[in-house]
Amino acid sequence: MKDLLKLSRDAILTLDRRVDDPVELFVGDRLIARGQLTELDGDAAGQLAVRLTEVANLRGGL
Repeated sequence: MKDLLKLSRDAILTLDRRVDDPVELFVGDRLIARGQLTELDGDAAGQLAVRLTEVANLRGGL
């Protein structure tokens, strides 16, 4: 997290995955969702978002 906070505006964060690879979202050590990277269109063209495909049941996991 501290490395993310050091990033400046317009910084580039290199990912170790391709756009069509699945991703996992964590808060701390806890897996909260799975999804797929998606490149946005229109005004947000060139930006990436995560399309959630699975969301954790916070009481019992994914």
